[in-house]
Amino acid sequence: MSAAPNSTGRAPRALWISAGVLALLVVIQAGRVLGPAASAEMVARVGSYTVLTADAGTEDAVLVLDGRKELLLVYQMENQTALDLYKKYELPRLFQDARGAAPGRK
Repeated sequence: MSAAPNSTGRAPRALWISAGVLALLVVIQAGRVLGPAASAEMVARVGSYTVLTADAGTEDAVLVLDGRKELLLVYQMENQTALDLYKKYELPRLFQDARGAAPGRK
């Protein structure tokens, strides 16, 4: 009788990511309950992911930086009820475009 192999693959990482996202959602909900507006500029980091909130005018935005895939995902709050993906940026391309647009470059 053999024991099942101990898999330590993606499960712990997925749990940490889920915990970070849930914590962020709890903070956003608490901001709605405790005050008229959610507090922006909060940052949480789990593994290669960094999540932060920002004031985007009339609504708040949630930015997720995926360090492993080098992506920046921008989510926008819709009527303080839904979180929708607004834009996805590839970081190498974003920095390349910024360097090309810098003054003094041809």
